[in-house]
Formats: sequence, structure tokens, C-alpha cells
Amino acid sequence: MKRLGFTLIELLAVIAILAIILLIVVPIVNNTLNSSKQGAYKDQIELIRKAAERYVVSTKNLDFSSGYIDITLEDLYTGYYIESNIKDPRTGKNFDNNLCIRVKQETNPETGEINGILDFKIGMVCGVEDD
Repeated sequence: MKRLGFTLIELLAVIAILAIILLIVVPIVNNTLNSSKQGAYKDQIELIRKAAERYVVSTKNLDFSSGYIDITLEDLYTGYYIESNIKDPRTGKNFDNNLCIRVKQETNPETGEINGILDFKIGMVCGVEDD
């Protein structure tokens, strides 16, 4: 007599094996996606940092009298230092135009030259002192 199809036990065994495979694979894929989003986020922040450096170098008469200046993404967009609508890869939403990049002024003790150090404070409101 010919057997057509599979028994219930055989089908349950296949489903159990597939479930075990999924239990192993899904967390690995999820971790890979999260780490790639975090890496893309760091790349975006580096892009913003470099644009802010170009802004500081090319803009004359910046007022460092308070020891720092605050630059917003809007400043970088309007000066064409960076493309508008940069997305945060972690959320998929655009970075806020009021994202603040604080550039602190520091003098090199050996040469006396003034160096700008970028201090990113994501979500900080420009012009408000941070505690």
C-alpha cells in the first residue's frame, strides 16, 4: 500500500525543528541589525562633526567670548555644510534642526594657538546652559 503525505508526528517534528532554528537565528539577526544601526548613527554624528569643523574654519568673526559657540543643524544646512533632512538611523526620523553642536575654545599651551573642540550634546537646546 502506498503512503500519501506525512503523519502528524512527522509534521510536528519538522515544526519543532523550525522553531528551534528560529530561536537561534532571530536574536543573531536582531543583534546584527542593532549594531549596524548604531554604526550608521556614529557615522552620521561624524559627518555632522566634520561639517561643524568646516563651519568654524570658514566663518569669520565667531564670538568665543563665553568660551564656546553653539551651532545648530539649521546653521549647517543654510551654509550648505551638510545636506538637509539627515536621518537618525536608530529611529528612522530626521534629526531635529535645533540639534546643538557646542564648540569649545581651547588654547594649545605649547603653541598658543586656539583649537576648537567639538562637544556634541544631542537634544540640547542651544543657548541654555547645561548642568
